[in-house]
Parts: sequence; C-alpha cells; structure tokens
Amino acid sequence: MDALVEGLLSFVRLDRENLETIDVDLDGLLREVCKDLSVLIDDKAAKVECLDLPIVSGDRVQLTQLFQNLIGNAITFCPERQPLVTICAVPSGPLWTFAVTDNGIGINPGVAPKLFDLFARGQKRDQFDGTGIGLSVARKVVENHGGTIRIDPQYENGTRIIFTLRRTN
Repeated sequence: MDALVEGLLSFVRLDRENLETIDVDLDGLLREVCKDLSVLIDDKAAKVECLDLPIVSGDRVQLTQLFQNLIGNAITFCPERQPLVTICAVPSGPLWTFAVTDNGIGINPGVAPKLFDLFARGQKRDQFDGTGIGLSVARKVVENHGGTIRIDPQYENGTRIIFTLRRTN
C-alpha cells in the first residue's frame, strides 16, 4: 500500500507547468540512476549498457524518474536469466529517439498500448510486484517534454520501449 501511495503522489506531482528545463547530460544522469538502482541491479546481476547518450533539454528530476521506471521494469520483468538493458539514442530532426531494450519476458502486443494507462499491468499481480504506475509516469514525463512513447511491437526478444525527447537548443 505504501508503494501505491508513493507512486500516486509521484504521478500527481508531474506537472508540466513546473518543469525546470535545463541541459541534462544523460550519460551522467544514467550513472546516477544506476547507482540509485544498485541494490536491484546487484540482486539480479543485471547489466545496464548506455550507448553514448546525448544532452537533452529537460527537467532533471522528471528525466530521472523516467529512466528509473524504465530500467527498473526491464530488470524486474526478466526473472529467468541475467537481465540486460540497453539504452541508445539517435538524432531525429529536432528530437532524439531513444530505445530502452531488455531481454525479459516481453509484452503481448495486444495489451501494449494500454500499459501506459494508470494502474495497467501486463502480468497478473501474483506473478510480479508492482503498482501499475511506472509506465504511466514514464508517459507523463515524456509528454511533459514534448515527446511520445510507445512499445515496439516488432521486437520479440524481450521488450523495447521507444520514446522521443527534444534536443538542446
């Protein structure tokens, strides 16, 4: 119940009008996120690979929440092998297109679009812990930053989440 209340408070606080937009070095931010998730990473013997991430214009706190949720989910939903999470970005006009890819259980394409809704879950509650708030937070952060987020239905060796963020000016 505590995790649910904390998750809801986190979601409600994601206000677009209070964004503190600065240039954020995502390589540095991801090092901090991995440090924050070190207990989970160590417990699962997970590997997180970040491939030369850019500097983006955004709110550092919200971007931290975005990557914590995506990496945490990627590791959590990989129960039977060593989790491998890869994060990369490519320029696409005024945006960066990011891919967060894992080798976990994958997502049924039929439920994928609904997983960004508040309290939506792709798995039964007795199979995996979670509140169903993480991907909702991810969507709200990305949208607050003028981007879009989706699950790649073509990816079959786990899950790939693709999202966009604005490039720096």
